[in-house]
Amino acid sequence: MFLSIILTQPTWFTEVYMDGKMIAEKRKEKGLTQKELAEKAGLPLRSIINYENEIREPNAKALVALELALGVSGAYLLG
Repeated sequence: MFLSIILTQPTWFTEVYMDGKMIAEKRKEKGLTQKELAEKAGLPLRSIINYENEIREPNAKALVALELALGVSGAYLLG
């Protein structure tokens, strides 16, 4: 019984998903290419492409780098 409680997700738990469109929108608003954003954020170009196409979500470190590079909060990027 105890083990099943550990493995079961709580009913109050909700997942938060990154909205890749918000990254692309803010990037374009700032007049940056994907490559320029990658360089400014110190992230690989492939990561920016994956985030914008919602193939992957940034980890906490990458999210902070995107916040700083785009001048927005993580909450904004999460939609």
